[in-house]
Amino acid sequence: MKQLLEKQKVALAGSALLLSSFSFCAPGCKDSSNPPQLPHAMTLFPKTLPNAVTQADQFIARIEAAKLSGKPVVALLKVYHQTEEGSDPRVEEQAPGFNELIGNLIAESQFEALWLYLKFDGARLAVAEGAADVEGVGELGEITQRASSYLITHHFPNGIPHRFQELTPEQKKILTDIDAPAVAFALRRIDKLYPAGDPRELDRIDRERKVLEERYGGVPKTPWPPEYHDLVFRRREEALAAYLPKLAALPENSGKVILLTYGTLHFDIPMRLRKAGFEVVELDCGGVFDSFRKELKKSAKGAK
Repeated sequence: MKQLLEKQKVALAGSALLLSSFSFCAPGCKDSSNPPQLPHAMTLFPKTLPNAVTQADQFIARIEAAKLSGKPVVALLKVYHQTEEGSDPRVEEQAPGFNELIGNLIAESQFEALWLYLKFDGARLAVAEGAADVEGVGELGEITQRASSYLITHHFPNGIPHRFQELTPEQKKILTDIDAPAVAFALRRIDKLYPAGDPRELDRIDRERKVLEERYGGVPKTPWPPEYHDLVFRRREEALAAYLPKLAALPENSGKVILLTYGTLHFDIPMRLRKAGFEVVELDCGGVFDSFRKELKKSAKGAK
C-alpha cells in the first residue's frame, strides 16, 4: 500500500495545521504553558453523524447536475489526512483523548470520501493528493492491487459499513493510515490513481521543500515561514490547476468526471480550477470537525 500513496509530510497539510490550530489555554488564561486540564476529548466527538451512503447519493446528484454545464467536471472531496508526525504527547497531557479524537475525525473524513468512490458508477478518473502514478494494469499494477485487495478484504470481511459508528478500531486505523482513494483502488472501484500534478513539477517542489527543511532542521512549526507555506499551498495548487486540463483533454478521458481528493485546508483550489475552465462540485468530507471545534471552545471556557 505504500506504493499507492507515498505520503509527503507537508503535501497532506490538512491535519498538520489542524492539530496546531488549537490553543489549550482557556480564555483569560495568562500562562499558556500551564493551561487548564480539559475533559476527555472523545466526549466531544459528535454522537450523531451523517449517513455516508445518503450523503454520497446526494453528492452524486449534484455531480450529474453539474454535467449540464457542458464544462469538464471536478468533484472535489475535501478531506483530512494523517501526518507522519503522529500523536503529540504534550497535547495529550493537556487534553486527554485528543489524539484519539483527531484519529476519529480523520477516519470519519476518509469514510465519507470512500463511500463516494463506492457509490459513483459514472465514467470517472481519480486524482489524489500524494498519490503515486500506479496503474491497475500490467504485472506490477496487478500484483500491487491483489496484495492491497487482500489487506482490505481481510480487515473488511463484511464489506464497508454504512455508518461510521459501525467501524471497528482496526478499520478506522486502515482509513486513517491508507486514505480513501487507496482503499477504493484495492477494492477495484478505480483502476488508476493519478497524482495531483505533473510528477516532474511535484518532484521539483518536493526537492525545494527538503532543502528548506534541512535549513530549518525539520518541518517548521506553524505558522510556517512564507517561503515554506508558498511551496505547500500556492505552488502545489498551481501545479494541480495546470495538470488537470491536460489530463481531462486526453481522448480516453473525454466526458469523465474527475474525482479529486485533496486536503481541506487548500481553500484556493476551487477558485483555481474554475479559472482553468472546470465546473467544480465540492464535498466537505469531515464537516463534523467544525462542530467539534465549537465544543472544544465551550469546554475551554468551562475550565477557567
